[in-house]
Parts: sequence; C-alpha cells; structure tokens
Amino acid sequence: MHIKITKANEEKVQELKAHIDYYFERAAFGRSEKTIRFQEAWQYYLCQKPAKLPNETSGYIEPVVRRAVETLRPAILNIFTENESKAVSFRPTKFSPPGMAENIDAVINRIFLQENDGFDMVEKCITEALVSGDTFAKVFTETVITEEEPMTFKKLPLAEFMAILEAYPDTELNRIRQHRKDQTVSGTVVPRKVEDKVRVQHVNFADIFIEGRIEDIKNVPYVCHRRLETVGSLVEQGFDEEEVLMSARIGKDYEALSTYKLINDNVFYEQEYNFSFADEMMREVPIYEHYIWTSIFNKRGKSKMKLLQVVATHQTILKICEVEEMPFVHGCIERIPGSFWGISMYDKLHAEQDTLSRLHRLIEANGMNNTYRRYTAVKGSYDKQSLLNNRPGAIIEVEQPGAVSLFEELPVSQSVFDTIKRVNDTIEKTLLSSTGVDVSGSNVSATAAAITQNNAEMKDKAFARVLSYTFFKPLFELIYNAIKVEYGFPSRADFRVDVNTANDDAVLGSQLVQLGAMFSQWSQAPIPVLQPQGMLEMAKTMTGCSDEELAKYFSIPQPTEEEMMAQQEQMMKQKEMEERQNSLMDAQVQLAIAQVAKTEVETSELIKNGDSKRTREEEESLRDFQKLELQKTEIAYEMANPDSNLTISR
Repeated sequence: MHIKITKANEEKVQELKAHIDYYFERAAFGRSEKTIRFQEAWQYYLCQKPAKLPNETSGYIEPVVRRAVETLRPAILNIFTENESKAVSFRPTKFSPPGMAENIDAVINRIFLQENDGFDMVEKCITEALVSGDTFAKVFTETVITEEEPMTFKKLPLAEFMAILEAYPDTELNRIRQHRKDQTVSGTVVPRKVEDKVRVQHVNFADIFIEGRIEDIKNVPYVCHRRLETVGSLVEQGFDEEEVLMSARIGKDYEALSTYKLINDNVFYEQEYNFSFADEMMREVPIYEHYIWTSIFNKRGKSKMKLLQVVATHQTILKICEVEEMPFVHGCIERIPGSFWGISMYDKLHAEQDTLSRLHRLIEANGMNNTYRRYTAVKGSYDKQSLLNNRPGAIIEVEQPGAVSLFEELPVSQSVFDTIKRVNDTIEKTLLSSTGVDVSGSNVSATAAAITQNNAEMKDKAFARVLSYTFFKPLFELIYNAIKVEYGFPSRADFRVDVNTANDDAVLGSQLVQLGAMFSQWSQAPIPVLQPQGMLEMAKTMTGCSDEELAKYFSIPQPTEEEMMAQQEQMMKQKEMEERQNSLMDAQVQLAIAQVAKTEVETSELIKNGDSKRTREEEESLRDFQKLELQKTEIAYEMANPDSNLTISR
C-alpha cells in the first residue's frame, strides 16, 4: 500500500526520516567489526595474509582457506545446481487438487532458472558464505514494459487483431478504427505489454545494513539496501525529475561499495566521488531502500507495528510503501548460537593458514641457506675479491690453509614436519566432517555414491543442510508469496518446501526399489505383516512423498464405499458439533448481555423502593433473559445427547 507524502503528514515523514537516520547510523557502526572480519576473510582466501614479518626472508602463504573453499564449493554446488531444470519441489502437506503441486513446481522453477539466472546467483552466494560466513539475497517485483515496432494495417480481420491484443494487452487503441460491416480494423498501434516480473538478486555485503540483535532477518527492526541507479531510470519509475536531479547534483554523493573495494582498497566507509556525465540522465544516484518496523502512520489508539519500505536518496525521501514481509534472506554454512552472523572457513582455518605459512617460510629460509652457503673466514687471511667470485671453478686466494671454510647449517627439526602433518590432518578432518564421503579423488559420481550408500546424499551433511534451511527454503518461500495471488495458489501452510538436490532422484529411486522388494516379500508371507494402508504410510515416511506422488509408483489402496460413508458421517457429526458449540457461545454472550440488563432493572427497583412499576422495555428484557436461559439448556442437552430427538417442554 502506497503512502502519499503530503503537507498533511509532513511532520510524520520528518519523524520517520529521523528514525531511519538513527537506525542507519547504528547499523553502520554495528557492522564495522564484521566488516573487518569480512575483509580479512577475503584476504586470506586470496592469499594476501598472513603478511611477511620483518625477520622472515620468504613471503610464502599456504592457501589453506582457498583450498578448503575450492574443495567444498563443487560439492555444495553439485547439490543445488546439478539439475538444470529443477531446483525446488513444493510437496503438499495435506490434500490438494490434482496437479497443483506439479503446477507450483513448474512456475517456481521457471521463475528461478529461466526468468532469473538462478545458478549464477547460487554460485555467488555459496562462495560468499564459505569465505565470509554470510550471504544475502533479495526477492522483489519489477515492472517490465515491452514495446514492439509500430504496426500499421488496413482492414485486418478482427480475430487476428484480438490475438495481438491478447499478447500485448496494454496496447493503446486511440489510432484504431473498426469496420463493423466486415468485422475488420484499420490503423496503427504500438504493441505494448506491462508485466510484473519476480526478480531474485544477490546482495553484496557492502551494500546491506542491518540493525538488530535478532537471529532471523525477517524479525530485525531495520534493514537498508544501498544500490546505484541512473537519473533516467528513476524518472522512468515515476519519481520527480527535479528532486532526483537535485540529489545527483548535490556535489556529495556516495559510491555503493563493492566487494572488490572492501578486499583490495582497505575501505569500509563511504567514499566521496564526483563523476561528470555528458547526459544528466546517465548520472548515477545512490538509492537507499530502507525497511523499517514502525507505528508512526498508525491512527490514534492503534499500536500495531507496520513494515514500511522507504525509498530515498541520501537527503530526500522519494516513496513510502507498506509491505507484508522483509524481501531479504540471509544464509550461512554454520550458525553461531545467539548471533545473527555465521561461521566461515576463514573462522575455522585461518589459524592453520598462519601456522603452515610460518613453518613453510622457515623451511624455505633453511633451504636458501643450504643452497647459497655461508662461510667462516680468518680475518685478513683471504682475498675478498676472489671470495665474492661465484663462477663455477673459481679460485679463492688465501694466505694460510683453512682460512676459509663452509659454515655448518643445521637441518630443519623433525618437529617442524610433525607439526605440519598434524595441522594438515586437522584440516582434512574439518573438510571431511563437513561434506561426508570424499569422492573428489575418484571417478565415482555423487549420484552413484548416493545409490550405493542409500542415504549418504550431501543434503544431510552439515554445511549443505544449514544452507538449505537458512537460505534456500526462505528464498523459495519469498518467491512463492510473490506469485501466489497472481496464479491462484493456495496458502503457503498447505505445502512444504523441499530443495531439490543432486542426489534426490537417485536416493528416491533406491528407496522405491527397496520398498517394492519389501512389499512384495511381505505380501507373500502366510500372515500379512502390514495392511495396505500401513505400507502406504511407511512409504510416505521413508520417501517424504505425498499420496499423489506415490500413486505413480504403487497401487494406492482406495477406501471402500462403507468406509467413505462412515468418514462422511463422521465429518457431518463433527460439523454439527461445531455449529452447536458456536450456537452455545452466541447464547452465552446474549445471556451475559441479558444478565446485565436484568441487574440494571433490579438496581432500579431497589432505588425506587418498589414505588415505580416496570416499564415495557424492562419486562421485555426479562422475558428475553428467560428465553435465553431456556435456549442454553436445550443446546447443552443436545450436545450431551447428540443422537436424541427429545425436546425439552417449554
């Protein structure tokens, strides 16, 4: 819902701006520590740290963090991106119309994989989560206007013209003339179509500001997304051209920080910049999308908090809208209990990278000393010039025997190599515990491994599972909520989101083969082990499939006519009981009202000491009270005896 900015609510708008400024400053300050960790994590990934110490001759860096990320990333990407046509399944949790789940699957996957570059976004998010510990994405609706070249026609059949309008429903018809006699049209049109497209976008850590100490991003009090847009783009969206140009020309704009700047330029604050443009419409303006929970625009006496989207430049509010939910999702590979932020491979392995880098530098320095040997010499007993001659076969002139001798270099201690081995073992255990079975060094595919080990799929391993529940499931729920009204889909509560993984089909096939063998064996037993309905429930529990999905593979037992009639009768009785209970509640409310009226009558009689008579309204109130008491007794009796047709005598 759009909230207009007028003179009448100017005071509230200024109050809202003050709240936003307060939250933004707190968010920028609160993320400063995380920004330093973010920057250092990427420096470790790019092998820029640990830095060389003054007493070290080598600057070698062991790429522990990078190697870990490059080991884990293909495995996790294979989970969510192996299937190029399906990334998610919406499974019904209760009865749904035939084909509804398949229709939802088709629409969601088309939006994510075809209308958006879903796999590219997945790769960015997984890499960022592994390196820095956290990743963000945004789901929003964008209005897309499609215009084709002008079409001119003369006496075009009306049916063909209607087909054009069906494909381009927003075409203007002010230059069209209809011929009613022969059902044709003539004129010129510009085919035009306006569509609301759902967009899924990765959000850089540098461009998001979060205020709050709550673990779930949906419940934080304030989130800001900063992005750059051109003046022309903002004008096309309907914003006032003068206000936008004023913000662009103010002379102090702020560049939206990129991940590259955070990593390489040691910058985590806003930088002033001034760019010149030949066309004012191409000037870039930093836009801040603030999402804030507030009660400022509530009516007097209302305290319910509303979520507002406030689009603004650094000095002017352009638009205020009320939205239903936060459009952001936050994912991580491992949660810190009680913290919003996650744990990265940098947090787990940067100490190991420091240790291995120092030890390898020590070994390298020792090797250099043994390759380019040092000497001991008796002062004044050798020729310095000949000692510096390093050509093969060179002669060193000495004045006495033994004046120059090689300096004895000690070998690297065995404890150094033992330490390196222990550190590498620790790293290997960390990676294996995160991914489960290691198939990176073999020609066995993850799918084949899943079939062989039944439930050894990557989905139930630590990093993939956490990323699935914290990031991918909320992401697909946001997409679903954005389209459910347009497509007439049911409530989200009727479905559960199942992120499709690389080994889902393989594991499901293995489970179905095992179930078929077990059911066949049990059905041939002298005494049946399970009834058909029990087998169905067992299959649903093992596979997570619905009745509709299992019907593709097994014969679903259908209820008999007697069972269906008994079920319908039970539903009718339950509905009748609910109606009686509602009637009883209504009668109790009316009885309470009548009781108040009766009390007022009795009080009035006491005051008048019986001198005045009851009025006609008071007598009617007493009669209504008596009727309600009788009605309550009848309903209570019917609920206690639902099969009885007796009626209490009035």
